[in-house]
Amino acid sequence: IIGKPAGVTDARDIVQGGGYYGIDANIPDALVAVVARCPYFEGDIEALDSSDAKKIPGVRHIIRLAAPDSAEGVLDNMAAGVAVVADDTWAAKKGREALKIKWRRGKWGDDSTAALEARAHAALAGEGQIVRADGDVVAAASEAAHKVSASYTLPFLAHSTMEPQNALVDIKHNQVTVIASIQQPARTARTVSRITGIDRANIDVEIPRAGGGFGRRLEVDFVAEATLIAMEVGKPIKLVWMREDDIKNDYYRPFGVHQFKATLDENNEVSSWSHQLASTGKRYMQPAFARANPWLAVMEPDQFPAGCVANYRAEFMELAFGLLCGWWRGPAPTFLAFPVQSFIDEVAVAAQRDPLELRLSLLGEARDLKYGDHGGPVFNTGRLAEVTKKVAAAIDYGRKLPKGHGIGIASHFVFGGYAAHAMEVSIRDGRLEIHRCVCAIDIGQVVNPLGVEAQMMGGTIDGLSTAMNLEITVKDGKIEQSNFPDYPLLRMADAPDVEVFIIDSDLPPVGCGEMGIPTAAPALTNAIFAATGKRIRRLPIGDQLA
Repeated sequence: IIGKPAGVTDARDIVQGGGYYGIDANIPDALVAVVARCPYFEGDIEALDSSDAKKIPGVRHIIRLAAPDSAEGVLDNMAAGVAVVADDTWAAKKGREALKIKWRRGKWGDDSTAALEARAHAALAGEGQIVRADGDVVAAASEAAHKVSASYTLPFLAHSTMEPQNALVDIKHNQVTVIASIQQPARTARTVSRITGIDRANIDVEIPRAGGGFGRRLEVDFVAEATLIAMEVGKPIKLVWMREDDIKNDYYRPFGVHQFKATLDENNEVSSWSHQLASTGKRYMQPAFARANPWLAVMEPDQFPAGCVANYRAEFMELAFGLLCGWWRGPAPTFLAFPVQSFIDEVAVAAQRDPLELRLSLLGEARDLKYGDHGGPVFNTGRLAEVTKKVAAAIDYGRKLPKGHGIGIASHFVFGGYAAHAMEVSIRDGRLEIHRCVCAIDIGQVVNPLGVEAQMMGGTIDGLSTAMNLEITVKDGKIEQSNFPDYPLLRMADAPDVEVFIIDSDLPPVGCGEMGIPTAAPALTNAIFAATGKRIRRLPIGDQLA
């Protein structure tokens, strides 16, 4: 069985709309709730007129929601709001639209992502917390024959799961039933227990299939909302988030500006590498992570090329901002691969060396290096070199290309596995075309190659989607995006065919759910540079090719 392709047992149901998801759950007598949430971070309700909402047929209750005492930090993070409880979703939605609410701005009421970016650059001009220091970067810089520098900006990202958040909560006779597509059932039970005072042994958590998780359903704020409403109403509550609720009330992938400096000796070898990052990080308003490293989920101190450059330094500057930050599919690797792999290409150009050759030269002979983050305790340079060479061979790297075409490569160590992408692109009249997209993966012994291929294909599409279009921006303390027209995921017509190559191995297996995302963006932008000479240093690409 191990190593043989195996399909998904309920694939037919999924394709034909017969799958059972959280949004499909229902129980007798349940009422539906939607919530109007304060659009300002840490804002509140200043005035509420619900008279028109109460006139909507089917509306049963109007409930003010404020953040009470903390339940594992979850309630502290919930936006103040007004819940409309009705017989069905449509009545609840129409009732919410009829509410007249005056919101009080919180302390972030005048902030913006433009101001945050300015603060990031100001922070990078100062000193931060040293995350790793090998050798003497300053001395190497003083003796350098050439110096290279660049900065890269990554935006906040929403999860935009295909199924927005929802939860069904039934509280009866000192017993609670929760039906929700969540990723942390134990945390869900703890939170509900702390809100209701009911023992965890009497809390039943049922988990239907999720319409996407990507880390968003590690958070349980929506379950907490449903629980509070159910306690107030005294009946089972099915809480439904609309797409707009989902995008505007997320735990976002952090924002950050990466600044790199490298030096070359007289032989055009990399003699030093400095990486500074100013980022919002994940600690803000997350009590569970109060004692964690401030660079949690945004920086990997031991990631390549650490250990491969004698003089190496990584430095972190923490930025304050009102947006909640959380786990986003492939947390740190998706945040690091684009800037690191882009800068390696820039160093190669400055050194007049081939980008593939420079990568392999830095990796050197196969050996284990210390790796203290998730996926450690070691990182093997030979395995990363192998996937890099695999995609290069698959795309026939180095061949003569048609005019206006370019090939880009990127590779990264991801949670114990090794992934690489190579892409061939062209741009005509400002329109990008991906002619080939190749990826390779080494995750040790593969149990189900069909599942691995599917994960790599889906992850690649996710990675390209973030590279091309996606960003969350804030103006006057409010998120500007609300739905797919202004947060556009990659469409099928623009998605390339993805070729997947799996490295045969008998080493212990690791997961592959997040392997396809990190290197897709830098392979794409490196290919764009090879085709046009234009370097993409901020995501999304958007209209930068026009």
